[in-house]
Amino acid sequence: MIEVYTHYEQGLQTLLERLGKEHYRYTEALTLQARLLENIALTRQYGDTETRRAERAQIMNGLNDLSIAVLGVSFNELATLGDAAVSQTDVSVQALSPLSTEETQTRIHRDIRPEGLQLTAPAQIFLSYAREDKEKIERLYQQLSDAGFKPWMDTKDILPGERWELAIQEAIRCSDFFLVCLSRTSVDKRGWIQREIREALDILKGMFDRDIYLIPVRLEDCEAPRSLRDFQWVNLFEEDGWTRLVKAIQVGVGHRAEVIKPIVQESTPFEPYLAHEKPFPGAEIATPEKGPERVQTDNSTKSAKGLLPTMILIPSGRFVMGASSHDPWSLESERPQHTHTTDSYYVSKYPITNIQYHAFVEATGYRAPKNWDVELSPHVPVTRVSWYDCLEYCRWLTEVTGREFRLPTEAEWEKAARGKDGYRWPWGNEFDEMRCNIVSDLSSEGIIEVGTLSPFGDSPYGISDMAGNVWEWTSSLLMSYPYAYDERENIDIPSERVLRGGSWRSSKKGVRCTCRKGAAPSLRQDDIGFRVACSEKE
Repeated sequence: MIEVYTHYEQGLQTLLERLGKEHYRYTEALTLQARLLENIALTRQYGDTETRRAERAQIMNGLNDLSIAVLGVSFNELATLGDAAVSQTDVSVQALSPLSTEETQTRIHRDIRPEGLQLTAPAQIFLSYAREDKEKIERLYQQLSDAGFKPWMDTKDILPGERWELAIQEAIRCSDFFLVCLSRTSVDKRGWIQREIREALDILKGMFDRDIYLIPVRLEDCEAPRSLRDFQWVNLFEEDGWTRLVKAIQVGVGHRAEVIKPIVQESTPFEPYLAHEKPFPGAEIATPEKGPERVQTDNSTKSAKGLLPTMILIPSGRFVMGASSHDPWSLESERPQHTHTTDSYYVSKYPITNIQYHAFVEATGYRAPKNWDVELSPHVPVTRVSWYDCLEYCRWLTEVTGREFRLPTEAEWEKAARGKDGYRWPWGNEFDEMRCNIVSDLSSEGIIEVGTLSPFGDSPYGISDMAGNVWEWTSSLLMSYPYAYDERENIDIPSERVLRGGSWRSSKKGVRCTCRKGAAPSLRQDDIGFRVACSEKE
């Protein structure tokens, strides 16, 4: 079995090397890599189970589809033969043409390329349409599928038993492109097509101005809805319609910045606690006099391999920090509202999980959190870690990766949570209890796995779990606003540090992006965790 795992790891390494970091599907490969290596780490540590085997099979199917689509060989061939299997394969050209003739319908999938157009990889495409146009959309769906894209259509992709409203919303948010298919019928259609368009327009607000995401596709000569008149449409009924559509997707892919970049080796002072969130009886407090516990590491990446956090790049620039005095929920500690400028930096998409922290404990012999059961809940955020514990984890991660990891400053945390426009909650300015794990009418029962509420609860930058679930340590000392790079970032001062994000014990007021509270750096509590950050340039 160990040989099989090594086989997998070799295949992953070859796949990533052949793709290269600039490839559009590199982040997809990295995500599959992280899932597979995490599965392998758990299996090696605790033994194989039916659940792990099923998850591994699902991951392998994804890797196989990706390898065939991009390199033209199966993942198994890639793992067995290494670079020799793909030495003659051009991975930078994988655009596919429509099936416009019988000849193209019989050609091999990866050899179909529209002349003059080259896409780096297939894209996920949501099809919004009126029921009266279903037959035309089914043909478009098939054409896109045969051309190597990943279209999504409700009648084909919603599984029996799924809640169709949630499935549609999730499909829109997970798609790279949104095609609204227009006809004389659909432009006057009320109902779901209009709701889908509003959802897509909402997503577009969080994208760059030049990004191509929403594409009006006219199936016949018709007027575009008023909400879409700022967008250039494509006439699919004209001779060059398909070519123009593919080119729009190509340009959209080119404009799309690479955001997710997991780092791989060889891979006025205020009441410190909100009234409803004082430390509950039994919360663990480390002895302050003891200070940070230093650890010795083995400088080995073996325990960490596959368990490194997924990092997302937050661009440099200004953002709105703090709460407005007009906000009835704002506290004195959140004011005055001001603008702050950060350099670009990376922040982990999710809080550090039990299984990720376990790799650190196993490699260094560092103390494990109290009442800890990694196997029971490997993917929930690690808790009962002090600020000092977090620093030691970051030091270890720095040693095994060669990148300088640290806790995010509270300014970096807030920017990642609310975006440059200063959202009240990560997803927007209207509260939605379905997007966060907090005390509510839905009765939160405790911590949930990271990413459970993604992408619906994600921030504008795609950061998950920043409202509720667990409070998160930041590097910053608790000091009054406006924020500045001053002594508040001195890690040698043994004073209260800022916690952000709220937890499963919080109310909607306590999980606003501007909410901050202080805690002794030695505090260990079962609703406090952390995520990590690092600078873009080393």
